[in-house]
Amino acid sequence: MSVKLEKAVLREIFDDEYYRMSDGYVVRVLRFCDAYLETEAGQQFAKAVTLARKRKSSIPILNIETLKSFKDRPGISWDLAEVFEFFEPLHTCAETTEKV
Repeated sequence: MSVKLEKAVLREIFDDEYYRMSDGYVVRVLRFCDAYLETEAGQQFAKAVTLARKRKSSIPILNIETLKSFKDRPGISWDLAEVFEFFEPLHTCAETTEKV
């Protein structure tokens, strides 16, 4: 196999894996976003953002603490299971097997 052909094949493999991994993250971010907005914390956060935009003031910061709780309202859990689920596309992409 020529070097040029080998590079083209490797690039195609890389692109396929990259887009599969990226799509996996998009799916997970949307899933966690939807789950958060269904919680009491998410609903309160959405109201606070809407109010801040109407008042043209700064919106509340969304971080890990806000995801867990906002204004003493429960949000989503962010423990080992959620972290593993979030990083699963990277794990799948980085997993190696022996060349047959």
